[in-house]
Amino acid sequence: IFVPLVRALKNCDAGSRQVLVRCIPSVNLPAAHGELVALLDSKDPAVRGAAMQILCKVGGKTALAGLTTKLAQKSFVGRIEAIDIVCKCARHRAIPALVGAVPVASLEEKLRIIRYLGDAAYMEADRVAALSALKSFLGDPDDALVVAAVRAFGELGTEEEWFDHIDPILEHVAPSVVVAAIESLRSYRSVRVLTVLRGRLGAGPKSLRLAVLNTLLAIGTADVLPLVVEGLSHKDMSVRNRAAEVLADLGAHEDIDIARTVLWLLRSPEPKVRRLAVGVARQARDPSASLWPRLLELLRDEDWWVRERVADALLAIAGDQMLGHLAQLLTDDAATIRMFAVDVLGRLGNTRALGALVRVMMDDKDWWVRERAMEAVASLGDKRVSPFLAHILHDEPGMRIAALDALARLRATDEWRAIASLLQDSQEDVRLAALRCIEALDDPRVAHSLGAVAEDPNDDIRALARQLQARWRARLNLSPGDWNPVLGSPLDRLLARLTELGADDLMLSPGDPPMAKRLGSVVAVDDAALTPEALSAMILPILSAEQLEALQARRDVDLSYEVRSTGSRFRANVFQQIRGTGVVFRVVRNRVPSMDELGLPPQVQALTKLSNGLVLIGGATGSGKSTTIASMIDDINRTSRKHIVTLEDPIEVVHPVQQAVVNQREVGRDTGTYADALRATLRQDPDVLLVGELRDIETIRFAVTAAETGHLVFGTVHTVAADTTVDRLINAFPAAEQAQVRTMLAGSLRAIVCQNLLRRCDEDARVLACEIMFNNSGVSQLIRIGKAHQLLSTIAVSRQYGMQTMDSELLRLVEEELISGETAYLRARNKQEFAHLVSGGAADADDAADPQPGR
Repeated sequence: IFVPLVRALKNCDAGSRQVLVRCIPSVNLPAAHGELVALLDSKDPAVRGAAMQILCKVGGKTALAGLTTKLAQKSFVGRIEAIDIVCKCARHRAIPALVGAVPVASLEEKLRIIRYLGDAAYMEADRVAALSALKSFLGDPDDALVVAAVRAFGELGTEEEWFDHIDPILEHVAPSVVVAAIESLRSYRSVRVLTVLRGRLGAGPKSLRLAVLNTLLAIGTADVLPLVVEGLSHKDMSVRNRAAEVLADLGAHEDIDIARTVLWLLRSPEPKVRRLAVGVARQARDPSASLWPRLLELLRDEDWWVRERVADALLAIAGDQMLGHLAQLLTDDAATIRMFAVDVLGRLGNTRALGALVRVMMDDKDWWVRERAMEAVASLGDKRVSPFLAHILHDEPGMRIAALDALARLRATDEWRAIASLLQDSQEDVRLAALRCIEALDDPRVAHSLGAVAEDPNDDIRALARQLQARWRARLNLSPGDWNPVLGSPLDRLLARLTELGADDLMLSPGDPPMAKRLGSVVAVDDAALTPEALSAMILPILSAEQLEALQARRDVDLSYEVRSTGSRFRANVFQQIRGTGVVFRVVRNRVPSMDELGLPPQVQALTKLSNGLVLIGGATGSGKSTTIASMIDDINRTSRKHIVTLEDPIEVVHPVQQAVVNQREVGRDTGTYADALRATLRQDPDVLLVGELRDIETIRFAVTAAETGHLVFGTVHTVAADTTVDRLINAFPAAEQAQVRTMLAGSLRAIVCQNLLRRCDEDARVLACEIMFNNSGVSQLIRIGKAHQLLSTIAVSRQYGMQTMDSELLRLVEEELISGETAYLRARNKQEFAHLVSGGAADADDAADPQPGR
């Protein structure tokens, strides 16, 4: 009944056909397999599928012979099914049938043939014949067939066969073919293969580099690590990102030495690559907690510069876990290893390492290691080490300068007598170091000792001594009750009062009482007016020698100041005015408020997710620009693994390292000028730059250039509207350069946010109002052709893109009863639209002062 059942497959329903597929193999008749083969010519796919299922179970020599004949026929309908049948039934013996089908096969059928020819599960028994069949496709004019043949050859062939037949294809004109040739190397592991991959990684283009990285991941041995690290340093971001993904995946492989992987990353000169080591180490499976000892063991055999380079990354990777291992290194025979351990322990900041560091500081046989240990204990800030440093001052002349530096950093006022005794040392550098230490201690008890060096033959010593005498003389002019070692100086007490009031600014002017600004209004802090002498006595002690010199040259001085008793920080500007010296202090909040707390719109908050470009925050003094910028930097720090570099004058908010790496530089203290810092910044490989204020042509030029070269740059400007901000940036340049600057700005600018802090009418607080401009094609074109005055109109009609004018925001706040109409009127640009919100007299008076209210 075999033949009748097979013939019944043609005309039965689907259910019956499935029953027949199960039954027919039970009554198999090999001599009649031609009936099944004939069904493969049916135009009904269901019939062909049923025949294929049966032939895969019962097919033999008879079926293979019939299928071989059919495969060579051009009009054969069931060629796809026949290819599957002959390979599954005959395996390598199907090669002649497959080769015979190629001349008449379609592209889809040829690709199926190639797939089977390259599958070792079918062709391993006659690899040579299968590879010979594949070689015939390598010169095909259809790139898709060449790609498939190359991939199949890589799966089945040996490395030697690959180099004989596939290596020449690396010069093929079609990129897809070359990519396939590169990825077909994933089955091999030799140095020769890695050499080919290194060449292609360097030669490019990008598609080939990505293919190389994919192949390295597939190879998956420790030998590929150097090549992956090369990819991490590539200038193309997509190549760097893929290399990072590959390395992270390799770090999770059980047969990869994770410690050596991390070390490969840490050796890189690129900061981004070294930061990637942190991520790889954190993702690594390390159940036995052996990574850190293993990593430190490998570092012992590295050059000193490798150890120095990896210190930051080690702190981020291991933290306090390294304490015990580093303490063991303090007894190593090699001084360089001991020095490395000392440095890392100092930067770790854990006082549990204090005892071990003090022993090194006192007893190590290498003087350089001892000096580094003094630096480390000073960085821990624990004054319990002061007596040990004083002992070194007394007994070890050769170590005095290092000990003095450490005592200065510790502000070890209890040792002032030991320090002052060195003002009479025979060596100039010791006397100068002692005097600088005394300056750092800032303790007037030492004032009577300065006479010994006030006439010193060394110009630097003599000048510094006299400046300190002047400073303390001013302080000692205060009445005895004005200076209290517990409550602090009168200035500290005024600043503490400022904090209690919740005010933002303290203004001290000779002849006036101390005044504070709170919620935009000035209020008196004390009824008594400050005499010029009393004010000088407050200000001069907080200035360094360089700042005193600048003030005496009739220049204003910016500085940051901390009240040690409370930890409060302030930004200050000291200046000369007609009645003498004045100063304004601005509170720097210890906690950075979130962008939600500040009331920043969602579209402004999204600016922290940009990868490049220039973002400017504008506003008048006291409008919250610095707080907004600090909040945005804090958001990036908390959420992104990036390198942030800030250039500030002075530093206001100190950002701790969180997800990002943050380096903050204060102009005048950490670097000479903005120009000096800007030149060096790009060599530090930052992802995000904060330029405190775009105040001059050099700063503006740098910010625009840095944004144009792929960095995300934040900056503040003293402008109150988006259009005037653009004008100010461009007009800062000479006329001959302005066309080029407009072009650069049109391409690099991402957004301008100008803000006002306005007093709320419903409570004792302030609310934020923002004008927002994003750079789209229309804005870019207006900037490029020098028509910034039309930007306001573009912003007004672009609300669907998240833009908003200040006037529209003021109207919204009035409608929501958050601010008064008078407040909105005073800040509006087009005052005619707000005149109905205020009393006629107020509007008329303001219009008289401003005859062009719309301008």
